[in-house]
Amino acid sequence: MQARQLLILAVLAVAAIAAALFLNADRSSTESDGGRLLPELEKQLNSISELRVIGADGNAAVTLNRTENNWVVVEKDGYPADRAKLRNTLLELAKATVIEQKTSKPDFYARLGVEDPGSPDAANKALEIVTGTDTVRVIVGKIAFDGYGTYVRLDGDPQGLLVSAELEPSTVPLDWISGELVDIAAADVAAVSIKQADGEQLRIEKSDRSDSNFTVQDVPEGRALSSEFAANSIGAALGGLGFDDVRARIVTPSGSVTTARYEMFDGRVIEIELTEDEDRTWAAFDFGFDPALAARFSTAGTSADESTANSEESVAAPEHDPEQEIVDLNARLGGWSFAVPDYKITQFSKRMDDLLAPLESEASTE
Repeated sequence: MQARQLLILAVLAVAAIAAALFLNADRSSTESDGGRLLPELEKQLNSISELRVIGADGNAAVTLNRTENNWVVVEKDGYPADRAKLRNTLLELAKATVIEQKTSKPDFYARLGVEDPGSPDAANKALEIVTGTDTVRVIVGKIAFDGYGTYVRLDGDPQGLLVSAELEPSTVPLDWISGELVDIAAADVAAVSIKQADGEQLRIEKSDRSDSNFTVQDVPEGRALSSEFAANSIGAALGGLGFDDVRARIVTPSGSVTTARYEMFDGRVIEIELTEDEDRTWAAFDFGFDPALAARFSTAGTSADESTANSEESVAAPEHDPEQEIVDLNARLGGWSFAVPDYKITQFSKRMDDLLAPLESEASTE
C-alpha cells in the first residue's frame, strides 16, 4: 500500500514539473527580464487619444475617448470617465516590467489566459491603446498564481509574459465612471417642494438652521403627521447621492413629470426632474442660486458676537462659494439623466399621504 502511494506521488510530481516546463517554454535563461513591457508608453501618456477594453468576444466593451478637455465613455453617451481610474490603468501599463517569459506555444495559452479574445472558448480581455495612428494591443490574461503580476501577451507576438502590473480592466462601462452626484446634508436644506405630474404638491420647511425637524405645510384639516420626524427623510435625500446608470438627458413635455425642488440656506437651489422611461425612473438635475434665499438666512439667528467670530474664521479658511459650486455642478451634471437608487426616488416623489398617520377607520381595520 505504501509503495502504491509513493508511486502516485511520484507521478503527480512529474506532471507538475512537466506543466511548469510547458508554461516556461522558450523563456530566457535569466529568471527576470526586468525591461518594460511597453518601453515608450510612459513618454506617450499625454498623446494617447483612446483606450479600448476588448471583451472575450473580441469586440470593444468599453471605449474611452480623449476630448478637448476631458476623457469620456462612448458607451454611456460620452459621459465623463473617472480620470483617476483611467490614469491608474495607464500608469500601471506604462510601468509594467517583464518578470519572466512564459510559453510561446498557442496550445498552452489558455492556461495563462492569453489566447486571442474572440477565439473559441476565450474568457479573457485585451487593452488597446491608441496614440496617433498607432494602436498597441495587450492581451490581458490571468493574475499570477501567487497573486503577484499578470500574464499578458502582445498582439502578434507568440511569447506569453508575466509582468509586474496587476491588470484587471473591467468590461462594464459604468465601472469607468465615478458614480457620485451630490452630497448635501439635511442640516443645509431649508425647504423642499415636490410637485407630482398630476399636480399634487407637498412642501416641507425649516425656519432656521437650528431646527431639528422639517415642518410639513398645509396638513389637511383633521389629519396628523405619522410622527414629528415624518418629513426628515425627504430633506436628507441629497446626502451621499449616487447613480446606477447614466444617459444623455431625456427631454420630456413640461408638466408631464414629477419635480422636487431643494432650497439650501446658502442660496443654492437644486431642481430634480423625474421621468419614467425603459421601465425605470431617471432623474435630471438643474442647479441654481437664489440671492434672496441666501440673504434671508445669512443673518437670521446670528448674533453680533457670532458674526464677528465668523468673520475671523473666514480670514483663516477659504470661504465656500455656493455660486461657483452651482456653475461647476451644472457643467458636470446638467446635460444628463441618472438612474438613482429606488429609495432615493421614493423620497423625491413623496406625497402628503405618505407623511400622515392613518385615519382612525383605517387603523381599526388593520
